[in-house]
Amino acid sequence: MSKEDAAKYTQWQDLKAMGFSAEELYNLEKFGSIKTSLDYTTTSGLKLIATDGKTTTIVGNYNNDMKYIVDELGNIKSTDLGAKNGGFNVLNIPDDEWARLGADGFWEKYNAPWLQEAVDRGDIIKVATVPSDSVKYWYDVDGVQHLTGYGKEIKMLEAAGYSYDAATQSFIK
Repeated sequence: MSKEDAAKYTQWQDLKAMGFSAEELYNLEKFGSIKTSLDYTTTSGLKLIATDGKTTTIVGNYNNDMKYIVDELGNIKSTDLGAKNGGFNVLNIPDDEWARLGADGFWEKYNAPWLQEAVDRGDIIKVATVPSDSVKYWYDVDGVQHLTGYGKEIKMLEAAGYSYDAATQSFIK
């Protein structure tokens, strides 16, 4: 084995020990690196930097922020909802799952369990989009108010004892 291959193997073993899945390791090969900071500055003004030894979960409105964040992270579609120690945890499930399940089914199968795992692990939860009513709710053709996916995340975090801290742009217990 060459020195380069040996170094790569060691890096992969270290990343596996940190909780990265085989799919993420494949994408690491494809996209080049696992990011620990992002160039994108969120609409809340947050510069995203991961915390060594912890998983940093990012929540926010897809159109305002999350699509730019997942793009910068390589737009890796995955159903692995596990820890990303020293890295970022974002929800970016394959598009066909959203199409197959619809909003409510997607929430039940992926979104709620993903966020619950972040809560259970004690992740750092950073806020990409300020949680205002304009991103928490949508209105149907009859004017009936509904929670957006991000609104459901906010409600779930609040029910788990978290509150939004504008100073750190985080949800904290």
